[in-house]
Amino acid sequence: MGAHLLHGVRRVGFLAVGAALTILATLLLVPGALPDAAAASSPAPPSGLTLESQAPAFVSSQSGVTLGVDVTSALPAARLSIEVTLYSAIVARYTLHQTLAGALPGILSPLGNPGVIPLDLKGIAWVPGKELRLHLPVSAPDLPVAGRQTAGTGGVTLSIFNCAPPTCGGVYPLQVSLLQQGVGPVASFTTFLIVTPPSEIAGTHPLQFAWVIPIGTTPAISPADTAVLDSTGIAHLTAIDSALEQAPGTAVSLDVFPQFLESLRQHPNPEAHAAVSTLRALNASGRAAIVPGPFTPVNLEVLVNSGLASSVTAQLARSRQVLATQFKSQAHEYAVNGPLDKEALGLLERSGITRVIMPNASLQPLPPAFAQWTPTAPFLIPGSGVEAIASDPGLEEDLASRAGPALRAQQMLADLSIQYFDNSGVHQAVAVESADPQQVNRTFLDAMLSGLSQSSILRAVTLADAFDTVAPGSSATSPDRRLLSAAKLPGTSRLATRQFHAAQEDLAAVASVVPSTLHLRGKPPLGDLLLMAEGAGEPPRLRHGYLETIFRHANALGDLVSLPFGRTITVTSLQAKVPISIVSDAHNAFTAELSVASTTLGFPAGSTWRVRIYPRTNIVPIMLSARTSGDFSLQLRLETATGFTIKSGAMTIRSTAISGVAVALSIGAAAFLLIWWSRSIVTKRRKQHRLRGAALAAGVVPGTAPDT
Repeated sequence: MGAHLLHGVRRVGFLAVGAALTILATLLLVPGALPDAAAASSPAPPSGLTLESQAPAFVSSQSGVTLGVDVTSALPAARLSIEVTLYSAIVARYTLHQTLAGALPGILSPLGNPGVIPLDLKGIAWVPGKELRLHLPVSAPDLPVAGRQTAGTGGVTLSIFNCAPPTCGGVYPLQVSLLQQGVGPVASFTTFLIVTPPSEIAGTHPLQFAWVIPIGTTPAISPADTAVLDSTGIAHLTAIDSALEQAPGTAVSLDVFPQFLESLRQHPNPEAHAAVSTLRALNASGRAAIVPGPFTPVNLEVLVNSGLASSVTAQLARSRQVLATQFKSQAHEYAVNGPLDKEALGLLERSGITRVIMPNASLQPLPPAFAQWTPTAPFLIPGSGVEAIASDPGLEEDLASRAGPALRAQQMLADLSIQYFDNSGVHQAVAVESADPQQVNRTFLDAMLSGLSQSSILRAVTLADAFDTVAPGSSATSPDRRLLSAAKLPGTSRLATRQFHAAQEDLAAVASVVPSTLHLRGKPPLGDLLLMAEGAGEPPRLRHGYLETIFRHANALGDLVSLPFGRTITVTSLQAKVPISIVSDAHNAFTAELSVASTTLGFPAGSTWRVRIYPRTNIVPIMLSARTSGDFSLQLRLETATGFTIKSGAMTIRSTAISGVAVALSIGAAAFLLIWWSRSIVTKRRKQHRLRGAALAAGVVPGTAPDT
């Protein structure tokens, strides 16, 4: 029994060990079976603070402002709080841009002690990932009380006490920080209170703000000559339409590249057709003015430097042609997307452009008297009849900021407001062109246009309205004339001129033969491919693809016609009229040039004929001459009116005629033979007569031998 008991104990022990090993193996092999020591020891993700909304964008009463913030943290609310600190007003754009760079300059001082709002405060009910709304009343000597005044969140009120009317209006930085108990600030951002007391802005002139937004910068016509549905461009257009509809009284200018519009018109998708209708409705309502860009985004100076100045004219002509199908009036404004020299400016002017918005870098620096100011009026370009306005570099920086959409919008509104406060007693206008459509997303558009719609110191207008409202040099901070920069593009910034000239020649050849193929239903015109190839920034592979399609269409012209190559025509005279048949499968008649050549044949009436080729068999008679009979090679070449060879080859002319010399020689030989034969016959007959006479004589006189 003891042995049995010992055996049982051992068996249980083995089973227990086996079970333990099995559990250990499971923990080691099965993912997630063991606690992740690294995860357990890793720190919690960093806390974050983001501005989601700010309303109103302009503070005109003591009701103040409501901030919508997003607090992200793994910590409990009891350990977190939000601190708000209002700083003294900014009086220079330079100071503002220091603030946007993340630093509060020392010249700015806090207005009172920071306000602290604990996140576990009753009534806040903070939930991570959900927008937290903070209401902050604003107290200032010149701000009226509007309606029922409500207390600020956590009892916080922003107080402006260092001003006296009429100097309280301005732009005040507001720093918002997330505090962690025992640590201090762990995240923060700086927005701006734009304070506009009604009594201070009455009788002033709002700053005219022209915002030019590009539409259709992505290639929407493929190298295969098909329309591509630009969903991103359509979504961008829809966002602009929606934001403008929610912001009455605002307007923008759309720098429309017609390649986008043409692709929408050609694409069968209903979404594309709806986008065209949206664009038409925006323009008709006055909420968006159409600024006609080139057909596709191009660098004017690159085209000019590449010897392709005619392409600038072609881009603008095609642009107007496309836009005319959708919009009744043609604008005279133009948004320059790159460097501009005098020659390119002259091409624009000759194409009907009289007003341009251009990069500030394309202009010579401001004269010393104006260097410290932001120009707020258009100017004239000497040596031309063109009026211009520079795209403001500071506003371009605002658009390119990496801040969230709501914060970026408030920063840009603050930047515009500082320019208003600099010189509010005169008419002013500033403009900016968005360099990248992706800078203008839906949230940013809504915040910007909503703020502009509410503003009494800023007015969002079209580019044409900015030129109409503010005369060149009318602002004390702006010169009335500015010179173009003398800087030139490096020599590498050129296009392959020879390829483009060859494509232009081939395109002209195709147009002269089969113009209908240049615009088939469901396909963009073939000529648009050449314009697309000229686009700025196109990679070489895509550029080559556009040109290759044009070359392929030109080379296919030979398939449309047939000539009698390899055939033999027999003539029976040395001068003959030979019919050359040309069979055309083209749908339209076209003019061509037929030329013939031969080393042995002559062409009394010339060797080149301009002929009209109809869509059937065409007979072209040619006069030729041959010196002798035999087989002769005749070279045929059919060319377009532009000199492009459609088809060339050879045929054979067989002559069976006998020349006059040969006939004379034959007659002479026959006459000689006839005379020779006649003389031979006469001589033979005479001899026979003599022999016969001798024989007779011998018979008459016996014994006389015949004469041998």
